[in-house]
Order: sequence, then structure tokens, then C-alpha cells
Amino acid sequence: MNIDLLITNGEQAFSFVEALTVGVFVGIYYDIFRILRKIFDCKYVSVVIQDLFFWLTASVGIFFSVVWFNQGTFRLYFLVLIFVGWLIYYFTLGFVLLFITDFAVKRIRKICRFILEKFLLPPYRKISRWISEKIVSKAKSKVKSRLQIWLNAEKIKAIFRRKPKPSPALGGEIRRKPQGGVRSRLFFIKKKFKKVLKSAEK
Repeated sequence: MNIDLLITNGEQAFSFVEALTVGVFVGIYYDIFRILRKIFDCKYVSVVIQDLFFWLTASVGIFFSVVWFNQGTFRLYFLVLIFVGWLIYYFTLGFVLLFITDFAVKRIRKICRFILEKFLLPPYRKISRWISEKIVSKAKSKVKSRLQIWLNAEKIKAIFRRKPKPSPALGGEIRRKPQGGVRSRLFFIKKKFKKVLKSAEK
């Protein structure tokens, strides 16, 4: 009788330790998600998805551990001891681990920000400024000059397309201008067009 009692007491103690260990592992598993949130600044939707994933996977793991350690029987006290083990981990080792992780993440972010501002951003700003001054400004000037040439060409075409208006003094007949006026106009247009081409080449 005494031997059987010792065996049952030993099995219960072993089951007690197993349940607490499962609770500790559940706490470590949840801390993985908390550390990821500290590192990546997750949004609300991402946090909800992570919590759902944790509870689904943790529930499956707890169910199999309860069945495995209790030879296929489901016992309520095992779940209570898992919760107690999780609480012990959360307020002892979990608290220390999260504090160290928070401190390390803040330090690493400061170092990365210092490297970014002192070594990476200055050459990037110089290169972007050089690109904007050399390439973009030249492209803008070329586009502007070509647009100006096109507008002047359209003006010249409009001058040649313009039809003479009928003169009421001649009874509705079209009044033709003397030849000298047309030549002077053509000379003026040609001179203006040459100036536009020279300004575009510059």
C-alpha cells in the first residue's frame, strides 16, 4: 500500500512539474510575438492576426500535451497548472526578457539612426541634388525650347493660312496687299525663326 501511494504521489508530482513546464513554454512562445512587435512596430490589424495565430497554435499544443502527459485522459487541474506556469514565467523571466529586449531594440535603433544620418543620407542628398540640377534641369530646358519652337511654327503656319478679308470699299472684293508687304513679313518671320533656333541650341 505504501509503495503504491508513493508511486501515485510521484506521478502526481511529475505531472505537476510537466504542467508548469508546458505553461513556461507557452509563455516563451507568446514572448516571441511580443518581441516581434517591439522590433517592427506592428499595426492593430497585424497584432490581431498574431494573437489569433498564437491562440490557435497554442490551444492545439496544450491539447496534445494534456493528452500525452496524462495517457489520453483529460484533466482540468492540468490546465490550471499550465496557466500557473505561464503566470510564473510572465512575472519573472518573461518580464526580465522583455525589459532586455526593449532596451536592446532602442539602442539598436539609435545606432542605425546615427549611421543613417551621418554616413548614408549625406551622399544620397548630394547625388539627388546633382541629378536634379544636371539631368532634370537640362531635360526641362530642352522640352521648353522644343515647345517654344513648336508654338512659333504653329504661329507661322497660322499666318500663312490666314485668308484676306473682303474690303467693303471695293464692293466685297478681296483686297490684295502689295508684294513688298508680303516680302517684309516673310523676312520678319524668317528672322524670328532663326532667333528661336539659336536660343534652342544654347
